[in-house]
Amino acid sequence: MKTRMLFGLLLGLSLVLIVFAAAQQVQATLGESADSVASDQTALSATRRTAKTFTAYTIHEIKTETMTVREYVSPSASSLVSPGMD
Repeated sequence: MKTRMLFGLLLGLSLVLIVFAAAQQVQATLGESADSVASDQTALSATRRTAKTFTAYTIHEIKTETMTVREYVSPSASSLVSPGMD
């Protein structure tokens, strides 16, 4: 019984370690121009999916096989906007 519990504990800890080891580092920046969407697309080897334009900002969506990134870009890169969660 103790062997089975120990095995289950070790298996669970191993799975947690694998998940953390496989996680990728993510960074965010504010105030970049729309050109940063293209550079992020290249860096992630992603495809650009959609761009939705609103009054104060545009949402650019780029997608890889495992993730989707939405970038909010204002018309002037120097002004920060607080997008509504549509």
